[in-house]
Amino acid sequence: MKKRYVGIAAIFITISIIAGVVSYNSNELEASVTYNEKPPTIRVTVTNYDHTVEMESIIFSYNGHDIGGVVYTEPLPKCTKGGTLTLHVSPKVPVVPNDVRFRYKCDGGPLNHYRIPDLKFGKSYTLTCPTTGEDEWPKEGDPPGDAIIVFELIPNIVIARPYMIHDLETDEWISNPPGKCIVAWQPGTTTAIFFAFARSNETYIFSLTEVFNCTDYDIWGRWNVMKDGRFVCERCIGHAYGLDTGVGNYFKLYIGNQTSYYEGWHFSGWILRSRVS
Repeated sequence: MKKRYVGIAAIFITISIIAGVVSYNSNELEASVTYNEKPPTIRVTVTNYDHTVEMESIIFSYNGHDIGGVVYTEPLPKCTKGGTLTLHVSPKVPVVPNDVRFRYKCDGGPLNHYRIPDLKFGKSYTLTCPTTGEDEWPKEGDPPGDAIIVFELIPNIVIARPYMIHDLETDEWISNPPGKCIVAWQPGTTTAIFFAFARSNETYIFSLTEVFNCTDYDIWGRWNVMKDGRFVCERCIGHAYGLDTGVGNYFKLYIGNQTSYYEGWHFSGWILRSRVS
């Protein structure tokens, strides 16, 4: 499949297309970048029941500034009748887009230009079939039609086993206790979960209750720490980091108190499985 580049960032697509993104130059855009070193991965899914949909381009924006996308030449990525087309797109800059425009055609019609100025991730947007060559915006109410497109942020996921715990009450360091930990987070947002438990002479639970910020490698927020069923630290400020180090390595979590962060309570985990974009 042929392609032409718009900018220079990588786009990873399930049908093995590699393309690029629109360049940018904006103080406003640069100021919006979160403390994240990698752009988010966005899954684009086209589903239809009795039509054929072809995607010609997908361009993401942030507050009106283009941050990444792809334009294809023939033959276009196609979703045939009763099928699904899935594309994975990474913008050039580490911000979550809030606007998208794309061009597509359905059932052999001319290209339609669809603009979503307030993109809702996970929402189904109805496509017009057959296309008429017109500009489109989200339809009022937008009941799902026979052909739909959905944009989703793909979270990072880490599954680990406990490596080390520091009990701040006793100042005891506990090595390799049995237990498990799962972390899922979306870089550039305040969406994350962190849950870990471990057993030694006592049972420990570390759970994330509020997120300040997520990057591709760390989470700042508030954690609860429970020991044998009682709170020993409730809504305490903590920092989990090294989440992107990969299988066979470990990450660390340190938790202070309710008003300040310091290296008090500790949990670290050996990474068993990892999917980090």
